Amino acid sequence: MTWKPPKTLGLIVGLVIILTIVGIDMFLFQSMLQQDIGLNLYLTGVLVLGSLPLLAAVSYWYYDLTTLHYILDRDGLIIASGTTRYTVPMDAIERIVPGREVQVSHGFRGITWPGYLKGRLHARGLGRLQIFATEPLERQIIVVTGSMCYGISPEDPEQFIATYGDQRVMGPSCSLRQNIEPVGIAAWTIWRDRGFWLAFAGALAI
Repeated sequence: MTWKPPKTLGLIVGLVIILTIVGIDMFLFQSMLQQDIGLNLYLTGVLVLGSLPLLAAVSYWYYDLTTLHYILDRDGLIIASGTTRYTVPMDAIERIVPGREVQVSHGFRGITWPGYLKGRLHARGLGRLQIFATEPLERQIIVVTGSMCYGISPEDPEQFIATYGDQRVMGPSCSLRQNIEPVGIAAWTIWRDRGFWLAFAGALAI
């Protein structure tokens, strides 16, 4: 069964951030067209070029948010977002606890804006907590395993927990391995092709 987190707030805020960056870039580009060749034109061009990696990063995080979902069945839990999929076998799950009961020992590190949180923190008594959510910690549910924990925010946490109990009673139909795997474009072998990247670096240098 597929579960989605509430995304409306995160999608609106993310879109505002993207449009703001694009608007600033358009303003700077228009300014470049009216400037004479000189230091000001150079600095404006540097600002435009420097904003492009930020725009690309925010656009990817926005895509990550739009694709975020959780799949729960008798075999385990899959957390999918962007180009990454986390698999948590049912046998590896020790318990599920409400996020409001978690005490943070080290602060959040990752990407966040209102309605979107992806990153990690350390929770007292639980260890590393990887978060894939659109709600603050107190409204998340924490999936606890022996190696790490996962913070998620399905739209109906109570129903999710009830479904988890039903699926666990049924027992797994196959054995899964707790892992992280790339999907989509991230799974292309070209990213691990050393020859391609050497040729690409050489082309950039030329």
